[in-house]
Amino acid sequence: MRIKSTRSTGKSRLPAWWGARHNLTRFALAVSIGVLLAWSISLWYTTGGRQLLDSLTAPLRAEAQKTVEEVTVTNDLPTLYFDIGFAEFQTMAAQREEALKVGILLQDDDDWARAQIRFQGETIPVRLRLKGDWTDHLNANKWSFRVKTRGDATLLGMRSFSVQAPYTRSYLNEWLYYEDLRQAGILAPRYSFVNVVVNGESWGIYALEESFSRELLEAQGRREGVIIRFDESLFWERRALLMSGPGEGFDAFGVDPIARGFETPGFALVDEFNTAKIAADPTLEEQSRAALGLLRGFQSQTMTTSQVFDTDLLGRYLAHANLWSARHGMAWHNERYYYNPLTSRLELIAYDALALCNIYAGFLDLDRYDDLDVMEAYVREVARLSQPEYLDSLKAAYTGEFERYRSILLQEFPEDELAPPWEALARRQTLLQTALHPPQSVYAHQIIEPAAATVDLKVANILHYPVVLTQLQVEERAVDISPDWIVEKDSDLLEHSATSSVILRSAPAAVPQYVTLRIPATTLQSLLPEGTTPYSNTLQLVTNLYSVAESTVVDVLPKYPPILSTRLTPSQPSVAEALQRYPFLALAETSDFLTLQPGNWAVEGDLVL
Repeated sequence: MRIKSTRSTGKSRLPAWWGARHNLTRFALAVSIGVLLAWSISLWYTTGGRQLLDSLTAPLRAEAQKTVEEVTVTNDLPTLYFDIGFAEFQTMAAQREEALKVGILLQDDDDWARAQIRFQGETIPVRLRLKGDWTDHLNANKWSFRVKTRGDATLLGMRSFSVQAPYTRSYLNEWLYYEDLRQAGILAPRYSFVNVVVNGESWGIYALEESFSRELLEAQGRREGVIIRFDESLFWERRALLMSGPGEGFDAFGVDPIARGFETPGFALVDEFNTAKIAADPTLEEQSRAALGLLRGFQSQTMTTSQVFDTDLLGRYLAHANLWSARHGMAWHNERYYYNPLTSRLELIAYDALALCNIYAGFLDLDRYDDLDVMEAYVREVARLSQPEYLDSLKAAYTGEFERYRSILLQEFPEDELAPPWEALARRQTLLQTALHPPQSVYAHQIIEPAAATVDLKVANILHYPVVLTQLQVEERAVDISPDWIVEKDSDLLEHSATSSVILRSAPAAVPQYVTLRIPATTLQSLLPEGTTPYSNTLQLVTNLYSVAESTVVDVLPKYPPILSTRLTPSQPSVAEALQRYPFLALAETSDFLTLQPGNWAVEGDLVL
């Protein structure tokens, strides 16, 4: 007899509706428990649990940080740890690849990305983007970044700065140049060297350069004000287009004569930094209108240099830039200007100088800032900078820090790029003085018209400095140059000063532009020794560069009215007439014809005057 088992078969005997309700109840109960548990953990964390966890994990975090630093840092420079999100990093990597194809990096306001920088135990929220125009800023593991802190955070006292490979800024020379400028009271960004670690990977030694903000001004004793510039976006867009098109490379820049305006500031817009902040502050907004108006006035040449700039600071800046071969920083698209609300004038801020770079060794032309006050300040500063004592004081102040930085940079960069600059600066000191004492300052010649009541003297400045015409002389006799001698049509070529001096503007072009001095013949006759005839003595013009005491004496060359070239023999009466009219011509007989020798040339057989 079999007995049936009473074990369950696994099938519920309850109605189906009861099972569905039971599952819903269990789900609601699980959610309630989860919410209660999360609330409890949150309450515990905020009332003391966070401190407990931090204390428990601190040794692990410290050891991990120590390991990173031991691997990546081998010097005592500050280290910036950049933490960039995956998506943001990939976007910048794509922008970099595109720039490498074109040859130029183009940026806009949409390219800023959020990130963090860890520095000395603090985590600083920032916005950053790739930085630079040329692709030397985008080499492998040496990308340049422009950084702005978020909120009220600062890093090394700065809210805005760049980090870039030292070779993009002439290594140590840029740092020392900026230090020299600040000592002279000229605005320049703070500049130093740091280690950079990006997402846990060491990218080596970088140069850190302050950007244009209130902190830059305050650190150098300036009142908060606006900083403006020429908008260079079209300049680089055109260059990128040419670099990527037919005739690739630098040679393509000059192929389109219509578009060359992009290479000059004449058509560039002017704008300010920190536009949103300025728009929110009525005082800064008013200063911005004034500053942009000044720069537009200078751009259109409707305002003079003295009306726009602090001429004393400008002249001093130009002297330092020439000492340091910093002409690159004076290109219009690199210049930045601070509007000083106390003086209502613009001041240049040094930037992207490439100090002591050989390809920029040529002196800056002062004719761009053609102004007597600028020239006076320039000459005064050159006299100070060119003294041996000046270089000695610079060496004494900075040799120690220079050598410290140099020993660190030698870990990564070639020795020949890090040579001390003292010998190069000493050579530049000599060149500065030599340039202000040229062997010749003007071209001058006189138009010879015998028996005329006046004599025209043509004079052209051949220098990029204003030149003062002081005297005419023949041997020991001299007469002062009179402004009344200037022909009115040439007055635009003169500097108009409060004095009665005749001052020629800087040479505006390669082709000399002549000013005419119409001198009474009796005045010239008074210079001649007794018993001599007109034009038989060398007439000389005494000049000096404006604000330079030493004079330069220039021979005035004769220029003769044209005479029909003829075949002459000694018996022809025209020979005697020619010699009577032009007694400075030397006569020598040959077998058949005459040789006339005016000065150092001779044309045999023909009279060519």
